[in-house]
Amino acid sequence: MGDIVIASKPLSILVVEPVPSSSHHVWTEHLVKGLLRKDHHVHAVSILETKVKGKLAQNLIYAVFDDLMDTYDESNKYDPLEWQKYSVFYTAYFVYQCGINACDTMIKTKTARDLLKVIKTVEFDVIVQDVTAIQCFYGLWEVKRSTLVNFNCLDYFETAYDLAKLPFNSSMLQACRYIRSQDLIERPYKKFCATMLSRVIFLICCILMGDIVIASKPLSILVVETVPSPSHHVWTEHLVKGLLRKGHHVHAVSILETKVKGKLAQNLTYAVFDSLMDTYDESNNYDPVEWQKYSVFYTAYFVYQWGIHACDTLIKTETARDLLKVIKTVEFDVIVQDITLTQCFYGLWEVKQSTLVNFNYLGYFETAYDLAKLPFISSALRNKLKVSSYCMLISADYIGGPSYPTVRSYTHAAIAKPEGLWLRTWNALYYIVDDLIRHYYFFPIIQRLTEEYVGHAIRPLHKIERESINIVLINSHSALESAIPLPPNTLEIAGLNAQAVQPIAGEVIVTYPEQRVLWKLDIEVPFEIPENVMVMKWMPQSEILSHKNVKAIWTHGGLLSAQEAIWKGVPMIVMPFFGDQKSNTRILVAKGVAIYLDITTLSTQSILHAVEEILYNERYHTLIMF
Repeated sequence: MGDIVIASKPLSILVVEPVPSSSHHVWTEHLVKGLLRKDHHVHAVSILETKVKGKLAQNLIYAVFDDLMDTYDESNKYDPLEWQKYSVFYTAYFVYQCGINACDTMIKTKTARDLLKVIKTVEFDVIVQDVTAIQCFYGLWEVKRSTLVNFNCLDYFETAYDLAKLPFNSSMLQACRYIRSQDLIERPYKKFCATMLSRVIFLICCILMGDIVIASKPLSILVVETVPSPSHHVWTEHLVKGLLRKGHHVHAVSILETKVKGKLAQNLTYAVFDSLMDTYDESNNYDPVEWQKYSVFYTAYFVYQWGIHACDTLIKTETARDLLKVIKTVEFDVIVQDITLTQCFYGLWEVKQSTLVNFNYLGYFETAYDLAKLPFISSALRNKLKVSSYCMLISADYIGGPSYPTVRSYTHAAIAKPEGLWLRTWNALYYIVDDLIRHYYFFPIIQRLTEEYVGHAIRPLHKIERESINIVLINSHSALESAIPLPPNTLEIAGLNAQAVQPIAGEVIVTYPEQRVLWKLDIEVPFEIPENVMVMKWMPQSEILSHKNVKAIWTHGGLLSAQEAIWKGVPMIVMPFFGDQKSNTRILVAKGVAIYLDITTLSTQSILHAVEEILYNERYHTLIMF
């Protein structure tokens, strides 16, 4: 639903329906009617005459391929009894042969020749074409580079919508409402909503992004954010704000203090894990240059070891003990939990069988929602969706979503997109090793820590995942990652952190009117800061990126910064250090919106080259805007 464009004015649309099939024609006819009802101008070329008449046909131009259906009259040419003798393999060949014959017949018709003339002379906003076995009309796309919409009437064929490159600030809420208002697609969603609303089920994602399901009363929600990472905290903070704006009562336990204040915080109860972030101050514990020496396999082990250490530290805090008491005594409607490497808090789900919502701000980690035992969702999930191991891309044992090692790169691998046998083989191997580490090293230790935390034995963690996770949210978007088929219970919510912003604080603009470089830095530097550089320990990054004078951002390649930069249309200089930063960087560079700097070979010359390239080469600014 994210990639839906609402036209502000009538479009000029060419509909090409070349498949010699009555059922395809019926399907396409309804599509044409829907477009005409929306006042679009439709030029249709089809295999049968249209039944669209009267006032509705005022904006319709219609042409028919010359006597095509007479040639393909099935009753005269084919024997249904003979078809039963065809093997599956021969049937596949037969279908493609029909496509070849259809193409050979159609391109010789006068209508096809006229269509070619039309495509060269008429300006269309969108071309809509049935591509079932009739790829010979792909040539139209090359002649006229219009926006394309390829469709197929069979639901197991992919339906592709490329109706513009959406920026991150396109309104999800508007899109959701638009979908529900349409005659063509309203009924399935109405049925879905009716089924959902007949149970006590509330999709938190819809509270934030749309209104498919609306809670009839405020919910009591527990938010558990256990990952010692400032970027995770930023993402979760936006989630909490969204829930509070909807009038829900939120009890949050986090790794950092909240910035939610004033009236918005009236329904917020907040607790912080005791001095947790002091323990994980990366600037004191880790050397980014040393990280570059880690192999992909060692990085996977290192990350899981980090998760074990985090769990071991967390469950011993007074806040964790208080949380366990709260979960036993307070009645929550929904539990929301970040489960990135902190599966030790799965024990909360066993102590209190509330409706569960597990989330993670990184696109390659799953965000899981178990918002009641849904008969029509749960049965399907348990049979075919099992969640992946560590990241969504591996998807061997979480909820059963398929992995795509030939399409999306492994989290810690510096690969933009696995192409060629060699890269794809290594990429698949990374997934397999990650899965082995997770299940045979990480999980047994976390199981012990979890049972130590809750004080009794619980189900195996992988069973809790498999049986308790029903709906998945991921912080991803096809603008950044390669597009992949997603299970029906999976929603992409990239850019939750990229919110509408207020004007930049006056001291940034007025007090320093001539500054050219804004530098966020937590430490004191042993040299004099140039006059055109302003150094601050904290800056409102999203607000700054929104300013018209900002030309580029130098970042470490974290997913949130990348999303905000894309949302604001700001090219990037990226110097990755660890984890997903490397794969994010490769993807950004491959898309032409960023320049890569290697920390191990960093020099004045390499920095100058990167800055000059990003500032003066318009290609980066052009590509990130589209």
